[in-house]
Order: sequence, then C-alpha cells, then structure tokens
Amino acid sequence: MPDRDLCFIPATTLARLYRARRISPLEVTEAVLARIDAVNPKLNAYVTVARGSALEAARKATAALKRNAALPALHGVPVSIKDLTPTKGLRTTWGSKIFEHHVPDEDALMVERLKAAARELSLLEDQARRLDGAVAGRKAELAACENKLRGLWQGEVAEEFAQEDTARLVQLAGRTRATMQEFLRRETERKIDRLSALITESFRFLLRKGTLVERIFIDPRTFGITLYDHAGQALAKQRLSEGEKQIFAIAVLWGLARASARPLPAVIDTPMARLDAAHRQHLVERSIARAYHLAYDERSRATVAEEGYFWKE
Repeated sequence: MPDRDLCFIPATTLARLYRARRISPLEVTEAVLARIDAVNPKLNAYVTVARGSALEAARKATAALKRNAALPALHGVPVSIKDLTPTKGLRTTWGSKIFEHHVPDEDALMVERLKAAARELSLLEDQARRLDGAVAGRKAELAACENKLRGLWQGEVAEEFAQEDTARLVQLAGRTRATMQEFLRRETERKIDRLSALITESFRFLLRKGTLVERIFIDPRTFGITLYDHAGQALAKQRLSEGEKQIFAIAVLWGLARASARPLPAVIDTPMARLDAAHRQHLVERSIARAYHLAYDERSRATVAEEGYFWKE
C-alpha cells in the first residue's frame, strides 16, 4: 500500500488492519512522518514533531501486536496534539510568535492520560517479557532434565541416581506450576480491578445521585459485587431504588463492554416509566446508542422493530 494512502485510512480501519497483520503501527507512523516532511514546509500544519518518541512508541506497539497481547481498540494509531494543548517538555506556542520558544512544565489532562496509558502498556509489556523469559528458562530446565532422565534410563546408571533426578524433575514441575498459578492470580486481580473501576465510572455517569456510590468492588475470588458510599461503608441493596438497580445492571453491561476492548452489543428491554426523569435522560443521552419501538401487526400476527422509540419535539 502506498505511503500516502496510509495517511488517509480511518482509525477504526487501521485497528482492523493491524490485527489482520496487513500493516504495522511502525509502517503507518513512518508514512505519517514522511507525509509531514513532504507537505509541512508549505502548509506549516505542525509546529513541533516528536519524531523520536513517535517511532519508539510505534516499535513497541508493533511488538505488542506480534505477541497477540490483549490491547485497546485503537492501539498503535498515531495521535496529533493541537498546538493549543500544553505538552510537557515539547514546544507549545498557542499559535503565537510571543510563545515561539515556550516549553510547558506540565501536560494538559488529555495528554497526561495518553501518556499514562502508554506507560501502563509499557509496564505490562515489560512484565510480559520478563514472564516470557522466566517461562522459557523453566522450559529449558525442564527439557534438560527430561533429556538427562532419558539418558539415565537408556544407560546402565544406578537406580538411585534415576530416582534423584526424577525427584528433582517433580520439584521443578511443582515450582513451575506454582509460578503459573501466581501469575494467573495476579492477572485476574488486575483485570478485576480494572473492571471494577469501569463499572464504577459507568454507574456514576448514569446515576442521578452523584454521591450515592463512591466505588464498586468485585471480589476476584467469588466475583461478588459490593457497593461503597463516600464514607467507605458497604451500601445495602435496599438503599437502591428499583430504577437505580436497573441503572446498575446497565452499568455492569457497559463496564464489561468497555473492558473487553471490542464491540459487545446489548439489548435493553425495559419500561422507561420505572425510571425517574433524571435517570431516563441520563440513560437516553449517555448510554443508549439506538432505540426501537416494537409494533404488533394484527394482520400478519407478527411483531416488528421500528426505529425511533422516543418522539421528536
């Protein structure tokens, strides 16, 4: 694919092409930088180009895709920041000659969140590499022990030596199993913590009473869900109205969809009259992507879905 075409592919299409191994984040980033070099002298669209950090991030993104890691939907898609947004350590002029050499001391909130996500991904990649190395080392030790044991069986070595090697092999297998179980436990806790945070965020976003629930905790062993108020006390289910319980169920679905990093369609079949005005407005404006009205046809004796549940003023 020509470099120029790579610069005009939508972000969602890029994400699909990455996962299909058609192109890589490094190829796209190099194409974008080449396009900037070609047209920026005339257009002057970019004030500062962070070439080195962009290429380094693209290499890491490409490596993560090759390992088939679970990644965010738009992983590896190049990002440009407007010159009106402060970027720590990078020149930000706010479009004015007065600030031609201005270098901010801190990032704007959106830039800080982008960098935080990149740092978290980098830490996870380092952790994955270390675990891969540890597993590879254990596999090499296991293979060496198996080869040694096979040689002992084939040779005329005393039975006591074979028993000792077998015991060492069993011990090694036990340590390997314990290591993998610990890794599974930690990964489960990390993912459950992230899911708890996403459900909390979704619930507070839809809830009318902004201070009713401070956080939602999911037990990584039993998967039981507990709601806590601003004082850190567990919130009894009886404290929630029927409408709030319904909003909570929708927030759980929304949190699961966000945590999966892939589209998970859900159908919400609910009488809207059960919700108060604020909850109905939050649900319609912040959560529902498309609404349908189910109409029953007496002649055909069939129910059909018609788009447009809500009237238009």
